[in-house]
Amino acid sequence: MNFLQTTNVTKATELKLLSLGLSEFGLQPFDWLLIKNTENQIKIQHKQEPSFYFIGKTISKDGEKKWNSIQLGSL
Repeated sequence: MNFLQTTNVTKATELKLLSLGLSEFGLQPFDWLLIKNTENQIKIQHKQEPSFYFIGKTISKDGEKKWNSIQLGSL
């Protein structure tokens, strides 16, 4: 595995962990698609209703990304 593959796996794992963390906010993780906007901002888009989304802000804590806040973007 080369550096680029390792980086992509790390980012995919990071998004998967963030996805699972949505349950802390009352959201079913498998109903949502995470789209990275910036390093610390992620669009959380409903898979069946793309116009329904949240904007999540992350922080790095103990070497991994965690949700700092989630706000409604659009219904």
